[in-house]
Amino acid sequence: MQKLGYLISSRKIRDVADFIEVTDDISKFRGDKPAILIGLENARKEISNFSILSKNPSEGKFWTFDKTEQRRDYNIDIAKFYDYVITANINNIRYYYVDIWSLSKKKVKNLFKILSSNENKYIYIYKGMLYLYYKNYILGISLILLEYCHKDVKKLLRRVNKNKHTKIYYSDADISPYIRQYAKNKKYIIPYFLSLMDKAK
Repeated sequence: MQKLGYLISSRKIRDVADFIEVTDDISKFRGDKPAILIGLENARKEISNFSILSKNPSEGKFWTFDKTEQRRDYNIDIAKFYDYVITANINNIRYYYVDIWSLSKKKVKNLFKILSSNENKYIYIYKGMLYLYYKNYILGISLILLEYCHKDVKKLLRRVNKNKHTKIYYSDADISPYIRQYAKNKKYIIPYFLSLMDKAK
């Protein structure tokens, strides 16, 4: 998966989310991506006007104690950092629920144009909902409602799946447990992160 942020530590750290890169390169803290610096001494050296009370000295930049210094603080701060990284990456993604009942024929036609287009698309299907990530926005479509409108959903999915520019994933998709937990009530963001996983292959 594409790395969305850095965890900077002078010692090896395991059990890190797969969207985070672990590095000992302190210069990454001054880069564009979100970063968290591990260890009180490292933080004192790298952060100007350092304050032990400020764990977020500037936008996208964080520090926390090493596990050997303050394990509880470390666990809490790492979890907050993960949430920040995920949130920062979906801030520019727009979600739209497609109300099949109110769609005009023209909009239905446009929807099918998107589904059959040569642009890369990522679809995540979960409990009767289809979430489509396309050009920095996500569409939510109720498959249950489509069936109620006498649309052949299986035929539609077969047709979409034949498009080599479309990838379909289901609830058993292999995705970071941290993202899955974050998306507990926001399933629509999952196809975006699936796209990042695919691009990193």
